[in-house]
Amino acid sequence: MYPRDDAPDTEIPRLLSFLFLAFCTVTDGDLAPEELEVMAGRIKRWIPDGAHTHIVEFVEQAAALYDAHESDRSVWSSASDFARLLRGRITQAQRRDVIEDLIVIAKADGVIVAGEIEFIEHIMRLLAIKAPHGLREGPVEPEFERTASLTNMQIAAILDLDEL
Repeated sequence: MYPRDDAPDTEIPRLLSFLFLAFCTVTDGDLAPEELEVMAGRIKRWIPDGAHTHIVEFVEQAAALYDAHESDRSVWSSASDFARLLRGRITQAQRRDVIEDLIVIAKADGVIVAGEIEFIEHIMRLLAIKAPHGLREGPVEPEFERTASLTNMQIAAILDLDEL
């Protein structure tokens, strides 16, 4: 089936889905359920009205692409490529929103690690964002967002868990 000419462009949420998933996993080696739920809520904000793709499909596609990589280094490389693609497709204000999304995702599990700061700073350079991010390593108060985007069962399936 071919995409309809009047169908909304979903390339940006697809790129962000992978970028956010890469961020959650390569920075600290763990994808916490809280991070996944916050990530889904942040992606959902980028899905255009009228798109026929559910948030779960975006996350599952990102997970499949992630799984196709052989190392964290190759995931990092693809995330960098996706950030470069985004830079040419979104406005400066939207680029700042991407950084804000990464910061909110970083806080979801209650702790900021050096890898998260490094990743955010790298993406800021690629997106030509020069503003300070204000992050420091250590415990933080999560900005947890209950999104109702994903059920516990969907989160468990994406994380490949038996149950939550």
